[in-house]
Amino acid sequence: MQDIAATAANAADSARSAVETAGKAAMEKYDEVKTLRELNRERGAQEDIFADLGRMLYAMHMGAVGEHVPTEEGEKTPQQVIDALLVKAEQAQQRIDVLAEKLSAEKAGPVCPQCGHSCGTEDAFCPACGTQLPRKG
Repeated sequence: MQDIAATAANAADSARSAVETAGKAAMEKYDEVKTLRELNRERGAQEDIFADLGRMLYAMHMGAVGEHVPTEEGEKTPQQVIDALLVKAEQAQQRIDVLAEKLSAEKAGPVCPQCGHSCGTEDAFCPACGTQLPRKG
């Protein structure tokens, strides 16, 4: 009877350990997915900025923009609008870089800065999207 109780206790300990390990792995995966989602959201915001920049440049090229452009902050010159968009794009890129580094740390290996795919330590290009990977060292 004692053998059965000891075996049951060992099985319970093993099951508890497996559940704890699985829970930890699930939380790590959740954090990784959450960061990837933030990264994709930030990339989308940056693409919106690029689209606004392109629209402004095209309107200037076509002569459809006057000396001042109405913005949420008041009227600005077209150059001021372009400069503000370029600053926003750079700020978005800095946030993207931080999130890509965070994702890389969460995945415990190099991550493509463009698509978030896990890459090998010796890869020069992302196997998923072909983006050239930054060199370490």
